[in-house]
Amino acid sequence: MCIHNLRIPILALILTLLLTALPLSVTAAEGGSAPVPAFTPNCKSAVLMEASTGRILYAHNPAEAMPPASVTKIMTLLLVAEAVDGGVLRLNDTLTCSPRAASMGGSQIWLEVGETMTADELVKAAAVVSANDCAVALAEHLCGSEE
Repeated sequence: MCIHNLRIPILALILTLLLTALPLSVTAAEGGSAPVPAFTPNCKSAVLMEASTGRILYAHNPAEAMPPASVTKIMTLLLVAEAVDGGVLRLNDTLTCSPRAASMGGSQIWLEVGETMTADELVKAAAVVSANDCAVALAEHLCGSEE
């Protein structure tokens, strides 16, 4: 057998051995409900939850109030995609910017009150630029409000 044919299995074996040999020092989290790794992440707060059961797998400052960010925009885009698939929304539909959407801070494309754009344009801006104003305009159109 040629040595080149063994290269990938050997690399896989080495990586497997290295990963299984790493120490997994774990202690109880606040309240004893979730394990805490021996490291502290470089963030204010983090929670990792198992989707199927809701069990907390990791928690670091779980009570720290944090404003929603890109994950909220991704969830908004998921709702938009489901609305398009369900025929509730068409990408060429025209949406109008509300005062609430126009007032968003952070990352935005500076929509003005009453400005209109297609759902397609708003989706692209929310996905590419992470535009808060566009995500809120889409949410309001689909659900009546950002909440």
